[in-house]
Amino acid sequence: MYIRKTLCILTLFWAAVGGVARVAAASETTLVGVVTAQYANPVVFRTRAAVVYRAEASYALLARRNGSAITVTDIIVGDKVEVRGQVWSDNSISASSIRDLTLYTHAGTFNGKIISIDYSGRSFELRSAQNLIQTIHTTMATSFTRNGGVVAFQDLQVGMTASIHGTWERSKAVIVADTVRARVRLLNIDITGEIAMKNGSALTVVSNGVLYGVDVNNAVLRSKNNKVMYLTELGLEPVRVWGKHIAESTNITAVRVKSLRTVK
Repeated sequence: MYIRKTLCILTLFWAAVGGVARVAAASETTLVGVVTAQYANPVVFRTRAAVVYRAEASYALLARRNGSAITVTDIIVGDKVEVRGQVWSDNSISASSIRDLTLYTHAGTFNGKIISIDYSGRSFELRSAQNLIQTIHTTMATSFTRNGGVVAFQDLQVGMTASIHGTWERSKAVIVADTVRARVRLLNIDITGEIAMKNGSALTVVSNGVLYGVDVNNAVLRSKNNKVMYLTELGLEPVRVWGKHIAESTNITAVRVKSLRTVK
């Protein structure tokens, strides 16, 4: 009877491990290493002793370094992990917990120039000598100022300098902003070109192959012989525009617009 019971237990064990005999350590062990491969499951990592383990993560508690929950797909090659579980003789681990020590929230402040804006996605790119190009994501909780005054995301423009305070996880290349403090210095601009489009008090002027958006709402309009003109009198014609703009921006707030159309 004893022999039959023993054989039954061995048979069940053999079936449970898929026909491969494995000998477990006496108790759970905690190991730390760097992920070398990630197939969703198992998570393969190498310890400082150059020993490679395969951690079965199906029933493991998964967390960032600070303890907040993650999924197995958040763990990537190169991450440092702390694995606790039953270690078998073939270096596989029935993991009870996996903590990604690389995945945690950092906070910092970054300064640079806005070089592109995705208004629909509420994000923009910031360029600086120190961090090169960073993608800045904003949320409904992000606060915005420009030259000290409260503004909205839509008030940001290419060419503005900005100070960003926010958070990131693995890389400083992608930041989620808490605050965006933009600064703007308007420069004088003087262009000559052709009106390509009119839309209310906005003109699209082509000058040297560049499209400029010109706001003429508060501009003085003059004819070629320097007579006062009304906006409705301007057609698709050559003009000279004096105004203000942000460095590297093609948006101009016009102070004066002069028609260069020859009157026959």
